[in-house]
Amino acid sequence: METILIPQRYKDMAENLRQVMLELTGMDVYNPSSKRAFVVPRAMVARALVSEGMSTIQVGALLGKNHATISHYKDLMADFLSSPGYDAERELWTKFQRMI
Repeated sequence: METILIPQRYKDMAENLRQVMLELTGMDVYNPSSKRAFVVPRAMVARALVSEGMSTIQVGALLGKNHATISHYKDLMADFLSSPGYDAERELWTKFQRMI
C-alpha cells in the first residue's frame, strides 16, 4: 500500500476542524461509524479540507476513508446546501463556518 504524504499544516488544519466539530456536535469525525450522526459532521470537515486545497486522497487518509467516500461527501454536501429538507444540516454548516 502506498503511503499518502500529508503536510503538517494540513494535519494541523484537520485537527482544528475536528475540534470545532466536536465542540459543535459532540461527534468525533475520526470515528469510523457510518451512522448519520457521524457522517454529516465528517462530510462537513471533508468539504472544508478539500476547499483548503487538500486532495480527496489526502482527506480520505486523514479521516480513515477512501477518496471515493470523500467524493461522495462532496455530493452529499451539495444536497445539504441546495435541497429542501436539510435545514438542520444547513444550520450546522453555517455555525461550523463561523467558527473556522
